[in-house]
Amino acid sequence: MQRKIEKSLRGFNLKKVIIAGCGSAGKLVLAEIKKAGAQDYSVLCFLDDDPSKLGSEYLGIAVRGNISDAARLAKGLGADEIIIAIPSAKGRDIRRIIGECTVEKVGLKILPSLFEIIRGNVQFGQIRPVKAQDLLGRKIASFDPAEVGEIFRGKRVVVTGGAGSIGTELARTISKARPAELYLLDIDENGLYFNLVDLRRESPNAKVEAVVANIRERGRIFRIFKSIKPDIIFHAAASKQVPIVEQNVAEGVKNNIFGTKNVLDAAIANNAERFVFISTDKAVSPSSIMGSTKRVAEWICQDTLSGKPSTKIFIARFGNVFGSKGSVIPLFIKQIEEKREITVTDRKMTRYFMSIEEAVALLLRVCSFDKSGTYFFDMGEQISIYDLGVELIKLYGLIPGIDVQIVETGLRPGEKISEALITKNERQTPTSVGNIMEIISGKGCKDEAICECNKIGQRLREQGELEIAAKLEEITGRLLREGITSIHT
Repeated sequence: MQRKIEKSLRGFNLKKVIIAGCGSAGKLVLAEIKKAGAQDYSVLCFLDDDPSKLGSEYLGIAVRGNISDAARLAKGLGADEIIIAIPSAKGRDIRRIIGECTVEKVGLKILPSLFEIIRGNVQFGQIRPVKAQDLLGRKIASFDPAEVGEIFRGKRVVVTGGAGSIGTELARTISKARPAELYLLDIDENGLYFNLVDLRRESPNAKVEAVVANIRERGRIFRIFKSIKPDIIFHAAASKQVPIVEQNVAEGVKNNIFGTKNVLDAAIANNAERFVFISTDKAVSPSSIMGSTKRVAEWICQDTLSGKPSTKIFIARFGNVFGSKGSVIPLFIKQIEEKREITVTDRKMTRYFMSIEEAVALLLRVCSFDKSGTYFFDMGEQISIYDLGVELIKLYGLIPGIDVQIVETGLRPGEKISEALITKNERQTPTSVGNIMEIISGKGCKDEAICECNKIGQRLREQGELEIAAKLEEITGRLLREGITSIHT
């Protein structure tokens, strides 16, 4: 009797939905809704930008407008929710669709990307609320990190910067590959503690330890590596904030250049199998001291390879990681939630973005390569920071310029309008992985590195850091001897 009552009442609480996209995915969503288990939903109509579909029907549900009609139809028909079912759309199209389908007091959900659902048909349970990350609309690298898990099985792995965003995700993924030991090395004691708690809960059988250490302290790093004898090192620790490094040059040099050399040298001295240096697109034709320090660190890794060490050395260069600590997205979200103005440096600024999960999967893949070298990740199109802010405001059901203002603050010292992934003196060549390209350095690359050394040296002198400048000259001595007499000239 109770079941009959529940069934008779069900129709009074139907959630009214509109499906954006009347392609194969949208049709499968409708079919799933009509199945048992999704009967609490009533589909009002389809939306589609294909003019030939307008007025057509599928399973009795008509295409009643374009995507741009979402707000009008949602309000007119009393929709509770819009489901975006266009998993093959490109980045700029996804952002447009999300923007046009964002309607006040109407829920917005999205079908996962094709990569997320490729192993099976669309299921209603896979439809989820739209997240900020969906604004990227990127095609995620089509491989599973588990494919390279064998490399880490039974190995001793060190992740520097183990309390940071990339280090945390690296540790989470590697811990599931059953390494013999996993060490998270960072100066941030609290960050390490909370990561350990999470990792031991998620992978209770993994042996994970925290190492509180500063990569600047060469003797300490050598003692740690001598004790651990790591097989694989991911070097993610770095000073990353452009405006802060611009004003604190010596600290950026000590972390990004001296620290990288300390970790690399300790890895080679202890016969590590693999060393992965995590670089940035800001190292390409740098306009900032942070980018310059990363470019010099790249050169140190590349130059070390000329000595033909037994350790394989990989340099992985990529752009912004969406949602990572210190990135623009958490700042925007915080500003929007507080209904404050959001700040962008320049309306024309664009950046490459990728998710943390994809970045880590690609890092693991690079680590599995047989050939040492410099690699960069295909990050798709650059995204407008201003447009990203606008769409995030809409995701919160707010109106840009009314509920939340967008204020341009002007470029900060060292910032560029857009980034690149290779220099004019480099060329790219494909690898066995479609999303990863190898960088081949040309003759002018050494001159570029010398230029960056000079730029850093000049700024160190201006800030009275003559001792640090002398140390930089000592470390980059080989490059400088081949190119110029001294960074002080």
